Amino acid sequence: PMPSVPTFLPEAITDAMETEEKEKVYTLWIDWSQRVVSFEKAEGFAELRYSSHEEMFRFAIERGNEGFAIQ
Repeated sequence: PMPSVPTFLPEAITDAMETEEKEKVYTLWIDWSQRVVSFEKAEGFAELRYSSHEEMFRFAIERGNEGFAIQ
């Protein structure tokens, strides 16, 4: 017979995934003078870090609404 999987294993995996997600950093780059937001690293752009996709996209959308180009 196959050995049984310990019952704590699925919970441990879920906890590890949640911890990894909490520690993840999402990054945007911005050139304030040229008014450009980039989702990819760009020379001369300032790096901005966020703890969630939602927070990062909210910032990008707000800048877009202010006339910033988004690339």
